[in-house]
Amino acid sequence: MTSLPPIDSTILPTCPNRSAQSAYELVLEAERAAMEDINRLDARVVGFLMINLCDSRPWLGDLPLSQVTKEVLLCNTKNANDRIFVLGGQYREKLLRAFRQSKGPPDPSSYVSRPSFDFLQDMVDNFLEESPTDYRYARKVSMARDGFRCMITGAYDSNSLVKAPELRTRMLEDDDSGETIIQCCHILNEYAAQNIDSGNPSRNKRREYTFSVFEVLRKFGLQTIIDRLSVADGIHSLSNVLTLRSELCDHFDNLRIWLEPTSEENTYMVCEVHKSILRSYRNVKTQVHFEVSADACKYFKKSGKPVDLPLPDCKLLAIHAVCAKVTHMSGADQYFARLEYDVEEFDFHVEDNDSAHLLHQLLDNVVLMRSKIGTEEVCSLEESPS
Repeated sequence: MTSLPPIDSTILPTCPNRSAQSAYELVLEAERAAMEDINRLDARVVGFLMINLCDSRPWLGDLPLSQVTKEVLLCNTKNANDRIFVLGGQYREKLLRAFRQSKGPPDPSSYVSRPSFDFLQDMVDNFLEESPTDYRYARKVSMARDGFRCMITGAYDSNSLVKAPELRTRMLEDDDSGETIIQCCHILNEYAAQNIDSGNPSRNKRREYTFSVFEVLRKFGLQTIIDRLSVADGIHSLSNVLTLRSELCDHFDNLRIWLEPTSEENTYMVCEVHKSILRSYRNVKTQVHFEVSADACKYFKKSGKPVDLPLPDCKLLAIHAVCAKVTHMSGADQYFARLEYDVEEFDFHVEDNDSAHLLHQLLDNVVLMRSKIGTEEVCSLEESPS
């Protein structure tokens, strides 16, 4: 867990919004006053969020930082430190957790058997006739968009090589590529934002996460993204999908790697929390450029249609990058991992103190998830007579 740096060591003094500096000083004071680790963590979530939103202004604009600044300044009343802790907890649960997911790959039984193809173009054409309405079809269409390759390492998808021998010939001509299992990787947590079936009780919990992260994105001025992802099957929009080798998909899901936008369109810096993550992969560049594959373009040229295969959304990737950096700088990654381990491994007992402490943590997170970001609702609850 890293302490917040003094304001002069951050990018905030260069920000046109001078109020951000005053807000950050309040957060520093809350961090110094924190008596418990969770409060210290949540103060750091707010502080590092402000720093990274300021750094991401070229892609996200001024509104996200202005929104967080406003919420911090609203805390500057009675019990200001406690209010900042609550605000940090809300962003921890509503934003960071939504972009972090600890789940394995989709059930292989959900895949359908595909025929072999004599020609690579036939496989591309077959895949592009699908609409990305679920994981399986999103995977097929995104694979065709990205040339059946990992978007970071360039490795070819092993299953596709079996189906299209022509693709294997192409891989063998590329000495640095190799092959692996490729997955369809969502930028915004598939679990948190997938379409909700009101008739399916097992999905009711997902509604809270969906509305929570969309609440944050709306406050940050990203309504266009909400409109795209909140429609039926919108989570599988190609703008929310990357094709990555399975190990990198896990690292991306858990915010251990991220893609930092650059000044060049559809070009990103490949970043990692530990330098050892990407070291084992050959041909990993520090910068990647995304474009629709030539084979996919041929499909649209033959059909006389404009190319309609959106690339990953720059603003979504920028928000994902902010969440990744804040999660690790603040120590929230360790908090999430420890809590998830405790929930999976713990044997709950009604009269056990450890069980009570863990249950209290989980209930606190539910309250934060359901509360409105900002201080008004929390304050009214705290100050109401018992």
